[in-house]
Amino acid sequence: MLLGVFPLFIRLFRIGDVLMPMYFNRRPKLYMDTGCLPDPLHLLYHSTSPAAFFSWVLLSLALAAVLAWGLRRSLHIALPSFEMT
Repeated sequence: MLLGVFPLFIRLFRIGDVLMPMYFNRRPKLYMDTGCLPDPLHLLYHSTSPAAFFSWVLLSLALAAVLAWGLRRSLHIALPSFEMT
């Protein structure tokens, strides 16, 4: 599971690294910016209906589960290629 979460985190961190200087005119600081992680959920919750919000949350969780399953399956398929015989 951690193998699936780690690439997603790195990719999101890279996107933030590119977008932060464009919008805020400063480099991202992990210590300062982790407090802003709940803000997109708060914005989505208050700008849509509760049914739409929970459907987006469930869709996001389902997509994350499918991506993690696909990564795990692809690693299990590729693992025999790397074994020493």
